Amino acid sequence: MKDFWLTDEEIMTLRSAHKAESNRRAAYKINAVILLGTGWTLKGVKEALLIDDETLRTYIHKYKESGIKGLIATRYQGRVSLLNEEQKNMLCQELENRVYLTVQEIVDYVSRVFSIDYSVSGMRDLLHRLNYVYKKPTLIHGNPDR
Repeated sequence: MKDFWLTDEEIMTLRSAHKAESNRRAAYKINAVILLGTGWTLKGVKEALLIDDETLRTYIHKYKESGIKGLIATRYQGRVSLLNEEQKNMLCQELENRVYLTVQEIVDYVSRVFSIDYSVSGMRDLLHRLNYVYKKPTLIHGNPDR
């Protein structure tokens, strides 16, 4: 970008933030700002990072307004659960009392009892939020050696 330049101090700060960042998406944003602020053209960064023009402009705007924190901030809160707390408690009670072998069986149960339709991936995500994990069953021989 023609009117966007970074000072040496800003570049050092951005590079140290890039190295310290564990979130790849945030590190990618920092990388784009560094490239644009050190003389790369918008077209060059676009081709190198496979990002569209408007996204790059948004990164620069966020960085100018709020610095590194504003650049890497995400405001996504997640989707609101379709089940209320009472229904979640009933589902947890059901899962404690009965073993379901597939997520599809749980989807069918929720659909039948609560009349709420979940996809398999949506139910899997809900179960993860409720701290349930999948444990693959292990085979036990019918006649083990004593």
